[in-house]
Amino acid sequence: MKFFFTSLLLSFFVLGTLSAQFVHPGITSSREELDKMKQQVADGSDAARTLGWNKLKSASCSSLSYSPNFRTTVYADNESSGNFGLDALAAYSHALQWYITGNQANADKAISILNGYSSILTSIVTSSASANGNQEVPVAGWAGATFCEAAEIIRYSNAGWSAADITK
Repeated sequence: MKFFFTSLLLSFFVLGTLSAQFVHPGITSSREELDKMKQQVADGSDAARTLGWNKLKSASCSSLSYSPNFRTTVYADNESSGNFGLDALAAYSHALQWYITGNQANADKAISILNGYSSILTSIVTSSASANGNQEVPVAGWAGATFCEAAEIIRYSNAGWSAADITK
């Protein structure tokens, strides 16, 4: 019994310490990791990173001319969920491009996608005709997490995202 309480107290201490050390940005990539990625892309020192960077830049959603498909409702069981996911990837791609290159146009694109959804999206649902049921949960989780990653980079990298827009 003593071991249980000691373990429990230790767990609370460790969890409390870990949460106190969280630094933005930091959902999946810390500032140090983003800076390392930026350096490796700049100097071409990591072939795999360079290949990945080139693939990211060549993706259709990475283009500054990419046009998001904003909707008030995303239906998780039709093409709107794919568009929603692609828009999330576009926001994240432009956030990464902003961080790595410093190109304000990429930051502005990510911000416009984030702001577009925060001002219009009201629900993610499964249509009543669907036999798949509850598909909104994984769609919201996957795309939502990707939007959060983009927002995390943009918010904590002085990209010019206004405080008013951040709070939406």
